Amino acid sequence: MSEIEFFLNNWPNLTLMAKHQGKVIGCIISKVEPHKHARIRGYIGMLAVDNEYRGRGIAKELISQSVDAMIDAYRCDEIILETEVVNKAALRLYENFGFLRVKRLFRYYLNKHDAFRLILPVTEKSSVRSTFLPPLDDAPESKY
Repeated sequence: MSEIEFFLNNWPNLTLMAKHQGKVIGCIISKVEPHKHARIRGYIGMLAVDNEYRGRGIAKELISQSVDAMIDAYRCDEIILETEVVNKAALRLYENFGFLRVKRLFRYYLNKHDAFRLILPVTEKSSVRSTFLPPLDDAPESKY
């Protein structure tokens, strides 16, 4: 079973697609699992938008719907994800939602690129730490 099939089979309502004229132009795949200290942790495993449709708010809408579903339906205490250190657009997008950089993962991806792990603390049960890696300079306030 592929990783995508694993997510689809276990969390079908957290797999969201954006379509235009019947064509899938964007997708976000997420899951929810219990974590240490009786926390419920959401995880965004993949976000992709067709190059032709980028810059139209599709990724922002997919993230918003996914985060809302994980908070409302599953009562997540925190949501995490990883993204490449060099992917400045993704980092800015997630930080605009209130995600905070908590860890650098060296040679995390198959292409040997480093990743940042980001966390969106939702409740007081979240594993919020006293120190975070610095965010991008111009990130506005989170809506969460």
